[in-house]
Amino acid sequence: MTKSAVDFKDIIQELDVAGLSPELLRSPKKNAHLTGVVADSRKIAPGLIFCAIQGGSHDGHEFLTSAEASMTLAIIDRRDINLDAIRADAVIRVTSSRASWAQLESMFCGHPSNSLKIIGITGTNGKTTTAHLLHQIWQLDHVDAGLIGTVGVTIGEDHYPATRTTPESDVLQNILSVMQERHMRAVAMEV
Repeated sequence: MTKSAVDFKDIIQELDVAGLSPELLRSPKKNAHLTGVVADSRKIAPGLIFCAIQGGSHDGHEFLTSAEASMTLAIIDRRDINLDAIRADAVIRVTSSRASWAQLESMFCGHPSNSLKIIGITGTNGKTTTAHLLHQIWQLDHVDAGLIGTVGVTIGEDHYPATRTTPESDVLQNILSVMQERHMRAVAMEV
């Protein structure tokens, strides 16, 4: 799967359409061509968007001032932060940087979920069983379908182990993109 570069104005539009209320705090010096999005400060590089998200043990906002490389674009949550200390060419404040990360990952992957019927199964007990039953029903009905969950990811005849029940945004969008490329029509997914 190849990700294509997008313009800064496309990022603003994508975030706005998604209802994330983007507020431009620092404009880029030139129209940057952005090539991807990361939420891990160790992966910051020119041309990438860094979404500062609150994780389980670290807050990405803490890395805005100490990042090894200068960011092309930083996306932050609505909180007080010293804008002058952020090492980024441009800064956008949004209602949720985690939701922005997911939305932008989808955009860079070509919005694969738009062409897939995705059924998300939630709850405390029975997610794995329900997802597998749904996947098997689709297979019996000759529907090309994928499966994402605790046991792993299934795309056609191929099976891959999972490290999490629900993958993070970057992994999930790449999985959905591969499913789209392999002409899956539906996905049963534990959420």
